[in-house]
Amino acid sequence: MRTGAEIRLDLDQKLTMTPELRQALFLLTLPQQELLAKVEAECLENPFLERDEEHPEASLTAAVRSITERLPEERSNEAGTEEQEMLEPRPQEGVTLSEHLREQLFGLELTGELALACDQLVDYLNGDGYLKESDEVLAVCLNQPVSLVAEARRVLQGLEPAGVAAQTIEACLLMQVSGHNEVAALAREIIAHSLADVASGRWRELARQHRTTPVAVQAAVDLIRSLNPRPGRGFAGSDPVQYLYPDAFVRKAEGKWVVMLRDRLPTLRINPNYLPLLSDGEGEVKRYLGEYYKRALFFMQSLEKRRQSMLLVAEAIVAAQQPFLERGRVCLQPLTLQMVADATGLSISTVSRVVSGKYMSTPHGLLPFKAFFSNAAQCGTGKEVSTQVVKDQIARLIAEEDAKKPLSDQVLVEKLADQGLVVARRTVAKYREQLGLPAASARRRV
Repeated sequence: MRTGAEIRLDLDQKLTMTPELRQALFLLTLPQQELLAKVEAECLENPFLERDEEHPEASLTAAVRSITERLPEERSNEAGTEEQEMLEPRPQEGVTLSEHLREQLFGLELTGELALACDQLVDYLNGDGYLKESDEVLAVCLNQPVSLVAEARRVLQGLEPAGVAAQTIEACLLMQVSGHNEVAALAREIIAHSLADVASGRWRELARQHRTTPVAVQAAVDLIRSLNPRPGRGFAGSDPVQYLYPDAFVRKAEGKWVVMLRDRLPTLRINPNYLPLLSDGEGEVKRYLGEYYKRALFFMQSLEKRRQSMLLVAEAIVAAQQPFLERGRVCLQPLTLQMVADATGLSISTVSRVVSGKYMSTPHGLLPFKAFFSNAAQCGTGKEVSTQVVKDQIARLIAEEDAKKPLSDQVLVEKLADQGLVVARRTVAKYREQLGLPAASARRRV
């Protein structure tokens, strides 16, 4: 056996992910608002990149311009109005939960120490209005006696909205149950001991546990479900405002569905003031400027490639979903990432990146690109329909059912068959669970 070092030449193929390629893929996934921030940051960092204020339309290709020209003038103006409404949603107005509570505290006659402790505790409430830390932990954080913190919590719990400053969901709900009738008493008992069983719908079992009737349990559960488990929600600032920006518009022009991209990005160009330095510079300066010049060119190319890919994918989606655009969600066609990849010549990973976080304005509202994708449900009749269509029908049938006689999965199968949707019972059960709808036994009301 011979040991020792040796030199060997092997041929091997592998994909190298360059920084430029990583950047191009990263730009492809960004929603418009994040991409706009990225462009602004790149312009600040790269001396070769600047806004082209003289030719704001320079980056539009002939394909996009031709689509724009084919849209009637009044249609374009209408789209512009819709875009303005969607691009500038108004943030939620009104007072915050903290302001609402402090306004109530101001009207109470509290000692100086207690008023200060209450004011401090307000800052520890989470977005749902809970004060989850124990009194002992809060006492250490505030450098206050535990008894004072406990009293301050009780003061906050006496304010509106009911349930605020609770430590647990059970405590939150209990604070909202008012009255001393039998329904309220049973509701408090169920919250304290059987809250986890409320979603099961097993009224007879709950009735047995609490030694009452299923009808009484149903009334108590109805009361519990009317309570607010998140009392802090609904105030200004409780939920961050989500801005949705359409990346594409689809409208009908001259009898055909056409797609138009609406980029909010500034048009970029190479800063001409730095080009002489690039050619006349020497040594380290020239190398430094050369790197930024290449980076600027590749960044602009990546943005254009992103735009072209989005246009290809959007047009493929519209071509496949024309029945949906004409008649609505009930006509949604089966469509997968692979089908769009085959239609556009892009890789399936590229299509996946394009549709992520992107939105399209349609005659049926502003929809995410992903809303147009749905696997095919194999019907016994031999035809294929979108799984979303089947799910919509299941949700509609359950919403319209008699709560005292909910539809079993087998009955749902039969009613779907009457509509020409022949699917197996286990498929119906799977779709029902994906919709978050419980079985018939849990939906039954007594």
